[in-house]
Amino acid sequence: MLLCCSVEPDIRLCFVVLRASSPVLANCTSQLNSEVVSGGSKARTMSQSGPCNCVLHTPYLSNIYPMESREGCINTGCAPPLNLEGGGLRYKDGGSTIPFETILRNHGANIARIRIWTSTSNSQYSLNYGLALAKRARAAGLSIYVDLHYSDTWADPGHQAIPSSWPKDLAGLNTQIWTYTRDVVNAFNNQGTPITMIQIGNEINDGMLWPVGRISVNGFSPLSQLLHSAANGVRAASSSVRIMVHLADGWDTGTINWFYGGIFLQGQFAREDVDILGFSFYPFYNTRATYANLANGLQAAVSLVGKDVMVVETDWPATSTCSATMSESSIARSIAGQQTWVNGIRNVLQNVPSGRGIGIVYWEPGWVGNANLGSGCADNLLVDGSGNTRSSIAMFSANIDPPSPLPESQRDLTHQDLTSKDERGQLWLRWVAKIQGCRVFTAFC
Repeated sequence: MLLCCSVEPDIRLCFVVLRASSPVLANCTSQLNSEVVSGGSKARTMSQSGPCNCVLHTPYLSNIYPMESREGCINTGCAPPLNLEGGGLRYKDGGSTIPFETILRNHGANIARIRIWTSTSNSQYSLNYGLALAKRARAAGLSIYVDLHYSDTWADPGHQAIPSSWPKDLAGLNTQIWTYTRDVVNAFNNQGTPITMIQIGNEINDGMLWPVGRISVNGFSPLSQLLHSAANGVRAASSSVRIMVHLADGWDTGTINWFYGGIFLQGQFAREDVDILGFSFYPFYNTRATYANLANGLQAAVSLVGKDVMVVETDWPATSTCSATMSESSIARSIAGQQTWVNGIRNVLQNVPSGRGIGIVYWEPGWVGNANLGSGCADNLLVDGSGNTRSSIAMFSANIDPPSPLPESQRDLTHQDLTSKDERGQLWLRWVAKIQGCRVFTAFC
């Protein structure tokens, strides 16, 4: 069995999973113990030289700890800093002036969510702005997650305007969104900052590119076609980018069931077109946004679509100045409360069936000057008004735990066991591919 994951744009780390009886194993057991089990950087070295290239014996599966399972913890919290730095703001951690993306990486974040509008202005999150940000994020050791709004401005459940220069008919929009999405992915590839995951639309509960792709006006079919075209645009540029669909209100099981019960249509958007289901989860817009309801919503999404899930937008107030009623009233409106809130989401994700809960994105940690982030709470940032980090910046340092180890009797499994009989074995293959350093993963049998 061959297990591979991409560790860098041009490097794939592969393991052959062998049974204990394999003759090659006798020559490299000690190397496996010392290199594979100790983590991604050692495994990467092993994949490049030595007689035991790419060999992994299944009994060692239970020993590969710790594994990097945080899919992401920073939003375009990397995006405003470029504009803010132009105005003189500098971020500080422990009294030292440090680029914000480096601060976040130093505290455990591993992916930068970069907002891109169809505007050509850097102040309005243009493609060029996103590319410049990606260079900084990548240099800091962060992977790249691109959030395409498909609009000249904010796209959200109440706003999904067609870009001013785009066609206004469905046929024209299908061609435009395919071309635009392909070109965005190629632009990131061409400058050496390949995208790990891409979001095709932002909070598209009622569709996007209104009125053409608005579900409440034209039903699911136009949106299904547009999403299919967007996904095909991604695939035309890269086969490794993971595609995400993003909805608001991850706690709303009814909306999740309705959307995913209607969006997949024959010859249009298919389950194969999407890899990750992303959700916003805010505590101050609806008192039903509880952990319990989030757990129900994510479980419903996994049951319906069978894909990984993430909470890709959330935040919590750092101060008690907040006119909103919070959905989890027992959590303090404070810096400590910020970390408590995110830890609670992490706990929900860890309990999503089949290990499908893969990460959290905090929106938006460093936007000084817009600290309320559109809410009724005065300050939801992880830095103060002068750019100094708060203790809640440590929220990124905790992993989402992998599933429990395989029992001894199941660690030496045959090809057939792992591919058709043992769900636990399949689950472990997915987690082994997330060894620290593996940015995008696939498994082959």
